[in-house]
Amino acid sequence: MDVGTGLHAHRSGKGELADDEWTHTRLFGTSAHRGWDGFLAVAGQSRSWDATTVCFAGHWISLNTGRRPHVVERETARGTITITTAPGRYCIVPADYTVTARAVGVHHWGGVQLSRDKVLRVLGRPIPVHEQYEGCDPKLVAMLKLVVSEVVQSDTPDPLWGEGMCIGIIARLATIFGASEPTARVGGLDARRMRLVVERMADDVGARHTIVDLAKLADLSPAHFARAFKQETGVTPHTYLMRLRLERARASLAASASIRDVAAECGFADQAHLSRLFKRRFGVTPGELRRRAGPA
Repeated sequence: MDVGTGLHAHRSGKGELADDEWTHTRLFGTSAHRGWDGFLAVAGQSRSWDATTVCFAGHWISLNTGRRPHVVERETARGTITITTAPGRYCIVPADYTVTARAVGVHHWGGVQLSRDKVLRVLGRPIPVHEQYEGCDPKLVAMLKLVVSEVVQSDTPDPLWGEGMCIGIIARLATIFGASEPTARVGGLDARRMRLVVERMADDVGARHTIVDLAKLADLSPAHFARAFKQETGVTPHTYLMRLRLERARASLAASASIRDVAAECGFADQAHLSRLFKRRFGVTPGELRRRAGPA
């Protein structure tokens, strides 16, 4: 399956891509080109689809983002069953789980695919994911809605934000399926570890920092690190890094550096990305700040 989504699905036992089952899919957004490691988010609309012996390479969670229930006929060993997923609820299909199903009508959906390798790297163990319909865990639903909104409304690639959401979703799945993260080390993010992490981000604000790398620096698992960092600072690692980038950008712009150079050096996708966040944070645009600073 592709149709531009980036989703990885194949026919059971054949290894061939199942890209002909979703020819009636309209894509609203995808994170396929954002560099999110082991984590893909997609949103779209499908009309009268029919999937035969298809399985996803990663765990697939699909949220009904429309206003009407999704009605799907599913083939099982006991015969055909009808599955109804209400708006705001989700379905989970485990990695490599073979599905034969069909649906009639328009389905609006958004979903995420998690690679099993990513789950192992985050938790240190697999999650015993099983097929689930009519899922309604409020925390998981909230994260799915946030990710779907991001890929539909924003063109800005942000690996650290995506990784933070990925880790949050993995941690929630671990709780739902009874595979909570083993605590590798007692305690949170003490002053020494926090200093190491903050210094690493501040030394090169434009770098593509990842939670996995920062967690290694703090000698914590990624999920434990993400939780501990927010407990200590009140914000996620992504938000903290963006604040560092904006402060660095303000200092450079006040010294009359060019907006294009500042955007590149501070890790923003482009000038528009810098301008949007800068105005939101400081109440003025980068251009306005430079004009106030005057010539170098």
